[in-house]
Amino acid sequence: MAETRLIQLTVVLYLTILTATEDSFQHVELTSDREIQDAREFDDYEFHFNVMFAEEDEEGFRDRFRPALEELLPEYERNLYGDNDLPLGMHYYDAVHYVVEKSYKTIVLVSRAAIQDNWFVIKFRTAADQVNDTHIENMVVIFLEDIPDDELPFLVRLYLSDRKPYLSWEEEEGFQEYFWQKLTKMLKINLRCNNVIPPE
Repeated sequence: MAETRLIQLTVVLYLTILTATEDSFQHVELTSDREIQDAREFDDYEFHFNVMFAEEDEEGFRDRFRPALEELLPEYERNLYGDNDLPLGMHYYDAVHYVVEKSYKTIVLVSRAAIQDNWFVIKFRTAADQVNDTHIENMVVIFLEDIPDDELPFLVRLYLSDRKPYLSWEEEEGFQEYFWQKLTKMLKINLRCNNVIPPE
């Protein structure tokens, strides 16, 4: 009797593990030898993307970046632009964490003003931690200006040293077409972090 019960429990445990394993693989889709795409779409998230920037960069973002993003990605409608769009009724840090966790993409605009702001660095860390915890590259870093490595906070340098994707903004008109094409592509897919394959 006890032996039969043990066999039944073993079978149930095996089936539970098998189901959980199959469930975890249903969110993965191969895109090439080196890339594994997360199969969840942007509409599977509460927010399509959120954008983090320093207060000093808000005007430039609203004049230049926001109209372009809305034109290039009209299907992305549930977006948050900066601190003013954070959910009400939460402490600031909790709201930032909630938004990062519930967003398909987090866009982080890095500038000299931003890296001097402790709250911005905390937001950067929250987004980077989300990448590390979920193993999904859903953070897009955009440098608004050229900043020497030795002036960057350690956390930003650490993130970039792990070969994470980033873009740099330039005022040159010919460059901007490439920038928007690259950014649009980055915002349309989430790749799984692949730490097994060594860099080229």
